[in-house]
Amino acid sequence: MKAFPHLHPDTIKLLTLDKQARCDHMRALRFVPYPAGMAALRWLRHLYLTEYGRDRPRSMHLLGAAGMGKSRVLKHYASLHGQEERDAQGHRARPVVLVEMQHGDYKTLCTDLIRACLPDFRPTRTSNYLDRVIPTLQAAGVRQILIDEAGHLLLGGKHSQQQCLALLKSITNQGITICIATTENMKAVLAADEQLSSRFMQVRLPHWSESQEMRQFLSGIESQIPLPEPSRLDRLQIVRWLVSHGYTITSALLDLIRDAAITAIMAGHPHITLELLQETAATIMPPDRTD
Repeated sequence: MKAFPHLHPDTIKLLTLDKQARCDHMRALRFVPYPAGMAALRWLRHLYLTEYGRDRPRSMHLLGAAGMGKSRVLKHYASLHGQEERDAQGHRARPVVLVEMQHGDYKTLCTDLIRACLPDFRPTRTSNYLDRVIPTLQAAGVRQILIDEAGHLLLGGKHSQQQCLALLKSITNQGITICIATTENMKAVLAADEQLSSRFMQVRLPHWSESQEMRQFLSGIESQIPLPEPSRLDRLQIVRWLVSHGYTITSALLDLIRDAAITAIMAGHPHITLELLQETAATIMPPDRTD
């Protein structure tokens, strides 16, 4: 069997599939480890193991520009902490809960937290469910809460913002550690409550730059692209071109490589070239594919 040292073992299996199937694979790339992302994951795990149950446990504020991969980090981390086995009473613990802040609305946040523990939950009267948040979290065995797009908290008006901050404080008072994710320009999201903000440590996902870390990231992406020959996306010429043309945001970088990979697959090219990346960046049309 021919060796493909540049590919992940699972990706090698995809080489036998047709073009459309390989293009479909490009829609959902696995999480690629990189230093800043791994630091965030390690801090989350550390807080999970050491802070839960403490009086006023430390929590985490994940900061990064839009598209830098905050959601990917949180989703990957949450995927590593699925439901635990049922206890003697038939309850299934949900140690890590991931929700996305919507509109900065306090009632919606409460509902989403409860629904993350009780998927079939349907709110009735306000008084019946706002007071159920913390008891529901405790009953579900929640140790850690991840709140994506937490910057939306600032969009809900002063009263709703104060209610959300008070809820977060109440949750941490129960020994549950929290991670909120926002863009850098929303880093003041906790400033309205000095006592609460002092409990959150900041971890950042910086822009990509010409570095060994970026080369490792590109190599990790390449290992998931079902092309038979190495593209060497981590070589200096490509790294410098990407950085000089503004591909320093994770989402933009992944979109460019994904589109170039689909073009290469459909055209029968064995690998991605710098010229193909340049053509993909310049084109106004989507990559060819069959439907």
